[in-house]
Amino acid sequence: TLRAALEALTVAAPRWAAEHVDAAMVRRYGARIDEWRLPKDQPGRRKLAAQVGTDGYQLLAAVFDGQAPPWLGEISAVEVLRQVWIQQYVRGEAGREVIWRDADIDGEPAGQNQDHLPV
Repeated sequence: TLRAALEALTVAAPRWAAEHVDAAMVRRYGARIDEWRLPKDQPGRRKLAAQVGTDGYQLLAAVFDGQAPPWLGEISAVEVLRQVWIQQYVRGEAGREVIWRDADIDGEPAGQNQDHLPV
């Protein structure tokens, strides 16, 4: 999902993407997810999920910051990213901490169809 949004933004607005997408994010998500070596332990998975969540929120903040072209937020891959992040992540009290949603603790988001994975 994050990779798809990055690719869509790069195609639709290459100049904007070059100026607003962090190079480290491009390196992290340039490869297909099936090429990744995912952590086998739960703490490692949570750490990776938090990094993915933080990166996704960073991208969404850039898209919706008011200075970006408004139509960027209308790109379907960006809208899917926004919806999936609502479903899969919660923010800490200050809004800076990104936590992978645990349905047992955080509950399910109301009325959401959870068809997507976060990456």
